[in-house]
Amino acid sequence: MALARFLFKMFFISKQAVDACLANNQDFARILIANLSTQLQHFAHQIATLTLHNAARRVIGYLLHHAEASKAGEAISFTLPSSKNNIASHLNISPETLSRTFRQLSDLNLMLINGKTITIPNMEKFRHFGGF
Repeated sequence: MALARFLFKMFFISKQAVDACLANNQDFARILIANLSTQLQHFAHQIATLTLHNAARRVIGYLLHHAEASKAGEAISFTLPSSKNNIASHLNISPETLSRTFRQLSDLNLMLINGKTITIPNMEKFRHFGGF
């Protein structure tokens, strides 16, 4: 059984209504195409990352994506957005590989982990280690 992580509302818009909006509103059509293009680029990047990079680089990329922007060299802390099993699945690695990677990054003093809280003491070093 699948469960949603967040509450959301879903609604249906008929094909005819969308076709009418596209035909009558060029701005709507441009915005829709731009959004679809952005999503396509995001998914293409995800596919490349999941197929071409090793586990450590995927984990670092994921953590960088979820870390808030900070100045080079500054520490940052954040809470993982989901369970470690879900994160491992998202990165196409086993939960054991995720745990090993977290431990390796921690042993190298590149990150600290306390439950679901991640602290990256030096973002510049963390990015450099991951090749970003």
